[in-house]
Amino acid sequence: LPHALNPLMRVNPRALYALLFQAAAATLLTFARDPKHLGGEPAITMVLHTWGQTLTEHVHVHCVVSGGGLSADGSRWIATRRQGFLFPVLALSQVFRGKYLAALARVRTRGRLRFTGQCAGLAVSEPWQSLLTTLQHTKWVVHAKPPFGGPERVLKYLSRYTHRVAISNSRLLFVGDGSVRFAWKDYADHNVHKEMTLPAAEFLRRFLLHVV
Repeated sequence: LPHALNPLMRVNPRALYALLFQAAAATLLTFARDPKHLGGEPAITMVLHTWGQTLTEHVHVHCVVSGGGLSADGSRWIATRRQGFLFPVLALSQVFRGKYLAALARVRTRGRLRFTGQCAGLAVSEPWQSLLTTLQHTKWVVHAKPPFGGPERVLKYLSRYTHRVAISNSRLLFVGDGSVRFAWKDYADHNVHKEMTLPAAEFLRRFLLHVV
């Protein structure tokens, strides 16, 4: 999800995480049920992931989608006819953005969002519309790739996230003197391994962002 949503998400995590799952599932089902793309009912496994390597907010959902689906009457399996990606990735991004923002507007209209702290100003119509405009003009990324090493390996990889915390003990290099030093991998710099030192309070603040 775009970083512009972070202040609202800190106050309304349950609502915005739920919308993430709902919009992602609805997007995949829209494409899967369309005969132009598949014309079947797929199997979808989804796992929430909220953190990046430096414990900052990087809220997204991993989806494992079957390479085909059941026919409407459930009598036969329809295999994908596409080579490469199951669905067109750019189109997925645009439809996902539209579904998420439409759902976000609905929950606000129904009074299901709280506006306190950094997002208190969004209770007023003009700042809220400004946020929606910003989000509408932000590029939302759907990252798609074929399974690495087969479906069993993908499911094993995702299963770790169901019982993981934001950082493992093995990455903690030093704790003391009011600071925490830890190892992290910089994906933007060719996966180079680096170290980061944070004041203890900031480290704890980042860690607690990911307690669901």
